[in-house]
Amino acid sequence: MLKKLISLFKKGDKSLNNLESNILNSVVFKLSKDLANTLNDRLRSINLVQRINDGQEVNCYEIYQGSPILRTEQRLTDIKGEIVLATFTLIRNDVTFLSGKVWLVDGVFFSLEYDTLPVKFIDNDEVNIEVNISDYFLNIIQ
Repeated sequence: MLKKLISLFKKGDKSLNNLESNILNSVVFKLSKDLANTLNDRLRSINLVQRINDGQEVNCYEIYQGSPILRTEQRLTDIKGEIVLATFTLIRNDVTFLSGKVWLVDGVFFSLEYDTLPVKFIDNDEVNIEVNISDYFLNIIQ
């Protein structure tokens, strides 16, 4: 069991790809200045990104001294457990081609989850990203 866990944390990339970064930057833009700064701090601390189920789930970790951590100073809320921070939709030529959710764990950004398998993102495509901060999140921070 321990070997499986260790092998899980060894697989992955060190950073987010362009699509993931663009989605998260769009979320940052929708937040208050303080929350945006906190989320940006978290994004800068990520040093292990795992893409599961052909990239449909993207889990983000900060590995410190060999272990994953969630820093309390990077919390967007004090709510324990998993909550949806935001939903997103990617639109190209007035057609939605990808949508999903941005998840927090114990108040800290943890993952992106796509509704369908993500398609290959081409940087120079005309893509609009629409982000909606979840009502639940907005209600708990007020």
